[in-house]
Amino acid sequence: MLLRRARSIPLVEHFAAVFGQQSIRVNAIALGVIETDMSSFAKSEQGRAFVLGIQAIKRI
Repeated sequence: MLLRRARSIPLVEHFAAVFGQQSIRVNAIALGVIETDMSSFAKSEQGRAFVLGIQAIKRI
């Protein structure tokens, strides 16, 4: 099931609250680039090409 990052966070928090009472952990993986100082190079065309070149999914 693929969800957008904004929709998946509340869903994961809900599942964590429900299943946490039974000592079941809930995790999520959000794919893509998160904007930070270190990832700002991905905004340039050369940086974007590099990032896409090392990713298996080939999308940002």
